[in-house]
Amino acid sequence: MVQLEALDATEVGGVFGRDQQFRQLEQSPGTEISPEALDSQLQCWDAARPWSEGLATLFDATQEEVVNQFSSLGNDGRKAQKALLTLSMVEEIAQKYLSPVNRIGNDQPDVHVWLRLTQELDNEFVLVELL
Repeated sequence: MVQLEALDATEVGGVFGRDQQFRQLEQSPGTEISPEALDSQLQCWDAARPWSEGLATLFDATQEEVVNQFSSLGNDGRKAQKALLTLSMVEEIAQKYLSPVNRIGNDQPDVHVWLRLTQELDNEFVLVELL
């Protein structure tokens, strides 16, 4: 589920933006940032500028579309999204495996989906009583 606050905090171009190259180096644990490393990262970005800018632009356009789609949701859509944000652990696991969105190309979940679902329920120590 995408939160609008997360989209607002994202920089232009997201992870593909030129400014993000410095932050990726900065956030790598145990990595010292030398001027040479930063120069090298930025030179790589510049060498692939058409692709890099294309990816950054695609990221921005997609983000804008997500915001526009969310803005056009009616109150019923917003309520449904809010309900998805407050799912119990069992509901979250079931949603992950049984949602039609997560089963692209399949009309019904097959036996492997059910096995993975029950295995994750077991891994999370969720007790499910069968009637």
